Amino acid sequence: MLNTEDEDCIPVWPNKEFAEDWATEEWSHCTAEAISLNKWYERWSRGLEEDELSVVVFPDKELKGLILFPDEFEEALKKQK
Repeated sequence: MLNTEDEDCIPVWPNKEFAEDWATEEWSHCTAEAISLNKWYERWSRGLEEDELSVVVFPDKELKGLILFPDEFEEALKKQK
């Protein structure tokens, strides 16, 4: 989990290679896991909202990325179909 001044965030990337490239040093114990869109829609969006967490999309090594609320992220995913 990443923290900003305003939000606690779960990082996501478009593929495993980007996630693994990011998971170094203090994050080296983390394992990249693919999540299907169906699983995301069914469980993750609602779960993140219930836990009051946001999504940080494609964070870089400086921990910068696009921060979205779970419903905004789901809407963006559905527009990409």
